[in-house]
Amino acid sequence: MQNSYLIVLAKALPGKGATVTPNLTGDPGVSLDHSLLGTWALQAFDFIDAEGAVFQPLGPEPGGGLVISPDGHVSFHFFAAKRRKFAAEDLFGGTEEEWARAARSAVVFGGPCRTEHGTLIVDVTYSLYPNWIGGTQCRLYRVEGDRLMLGTDGPALFGGGLRRAAVTLIRANGG
Repeated sequence: MQNSYLIVLAKALPGKGATVTPNLTGDPGVSLDHSLLGTWALQAFDFIDAEGAVFQPLGPEPGGGLVISPDGHVSFHFFAAKRRKFAAEDLFGGTEEEWARAARSAVVFGGPCRTEHGTLIVDVTYSLYPNWIGGTQCRLYRVEGDRLMLGTDGPALFGGGLRRAAVTLIRANGG
């Protein structure tokens, strides 16, 4: 099942059936597909290699989601489902080991976004992974009802191997 939607995603017709209008950033050349707007809950966060092996860095039941606003900003916040708590009840406390474990179980980034030809483009202004800050992250997207599928255009280095991202989310706010 996981591989089937990658094929659909790769063959998706850009902008098919979507309303695309300028966002509210003041730049008339920037467009955002309105079908993406809202809050989405993460269902699957998979990376698939050329042999079809699935790597799930956040486990089989990840949590979190993403929010895309009408003014053209997106916030990705994905987490492993069963994260261990810190020993202390101090937001800025914790050991180096606790912080490292927490960081390894999360993917967080965001910034201004736009859509072009079936691709969500994010100009990354913040990220838990600092190498992405100041760069651009692109994800192919497809909306089917209340389901959003995101994927990479090709394989990239994820978890020490070349893999394609396959992310599935469901609309959390009822549309």
